[in-house]
Amino acid sequence: MKSVFLQSAVMVVFGLFLSVAAAAALWQESSPYISGSGTVTDRMRNIINGTRELGMATKTQQGLLKDCQASIGTFAEAYLTPDDRGVLRQNCLNAAKTIVAATPASSYSWALLAYLSGREGDFKARDDALIMSEATGPSELWIADLRIKIAEMSLDKLSDDGRKAYDADLRLMVQGRVGLASIAKRYVDDPAFRERITGIVETLPPQNQAWFVQNVRSAVAQKGATQ
Repeated sequence: MKSVFLQSAVMVVFGLFLSVAAAAALWQESSPYISGSGTVTDRMRNIINGTRELGMATKTQQGLLKDCQASIGTFAEAYLTPDDRGVLRQNCLNAAKTIVAATPASSYSWALLAYLSGREGDFKARDDALIMSEATGPSELWIADLRIKIAEMSLDKLSDDGRKAYDADLRLMVQGRVGLASIAKRYVDDPAFRERITGIVETLPPQNQAWFVQNVRSAVAQKGATQ
C-alpha cells in the first residue's frame, strides 16, 4: 500500500514538473510575439532590457536577429545613451554567437553575425562569418544580397578569402533573373561598382554576358525615362 502511494506521489510530482517545464517553454517561445511587437524603438528597448527571449525555435531566434538588424546602425539607435547602445550591441552579438553555435548551418544567422561584428569593427570576425554564411547558403539570393551589402560597408577591409566569398555572391546575383536586374541597375547607378562587377561578368559564359548587357541597356533606358 505504501509503495503504491509513493509511486502515485512520484507520478504527481513528475507531472507537475513536466507542466511547469512546458509552460516555461511555451512562454519562452511566445514572449517574442509579445515583447517583439510595437515599434523598432520598443523592440530595441526589449533587447536592451533583456525581455526579448532568445527562444529555441528557429523562427523565434531569427526574429530576434531581424530586430537587431532593424535596430543597429539606425536613427533609433543614434538616440540611445552610449551605455544603452553598448548593451544593445553586446546582447545582439551574444545572441548571434549563441545561435550559430547551436545551428551552424543557418546562413542568415552567420550573415547577421557578420553584420554585427562589422559594426563593432571586428573585421576578422566579420569575414569569418561572411565566409561561413556563403558556405552554408551559397544559392540563397536574398542572403547573398545581404552579404554583399555587409561586405561593401568596409570593402577595403575584406581578407582574400572574404573577397572570394564576396565575388561568389556577385557571380550568383548576375546569373539569376532577379539578381541580374538588381546588379545591372547598380552598374548604371554606381560608377565605382562597374569595375568590380565587370571582372565577374567576364568570367561567365557568353550567354550570361549577353543577358547582362541586355539588362544594363534596360536599366539605362529606365533611368532615362525617369529623368
